[in-house]
Amino acid sequence: MLHSSWRLFAFSFRREQEPRLVVSSSPISPRPFLFPTHNTSPDGKSIVYVVSRMNLEQDSNDRDLVLQEIATGARRALTHDRKDAGSPRWSPTGDRIAFLAAVGPVKEEKAQIFVLSMSGGDALKITDAPNGVEQFAWRPLSRDIAYVTTDEAENPWPRQTTRPSA
Repeated sequence: MLHSSWRLFAFSFRREQEPRLVVSSSPISPRPFLFPTHNTSPDGKSIVYVVSRMNLEQDSNDRDLVLQEIATGARRALTHDRKDAGSPRWSPTGDRIAFLAAVGPVKEEKAQIFVLSMSGGDALKITDAPNGVEQFAWRPLSRDIAYVTTDEAENPWPRQTTRPSA
């Protein structure tokens, strides 16, 4: 059986510094990092959710993020042409939404984190994790995002057995 470990990463958004990636020094267990999905904006006025549509031409489901104003019911699509957009998370300040979307060649796509400013513009891809991002969460001041990814197993065949010769 292949064993992989998880490693915690943090991406910094601090304005006074260049963006930087911080990596944990040792593998961690994934169990403490199961984050709930909070789709309601911090001010309680909007909700973001995933809409999935069948794509018969490509035999797949297309997923997009949709923003809906709670009071009026007005909706608008937030993502276009992003493969497998999902797991939306509002920043604690409510000015950005982070989400996962698949990146890479067909059959080799890996989930990466994108951040979308609520003041407009395209979503910015902020990770390039070789094995994709499993989970992520905003830090309380909206300056950082922590995420979890898997490490490659150091030895894919930890046990080697030989048959006794007859």
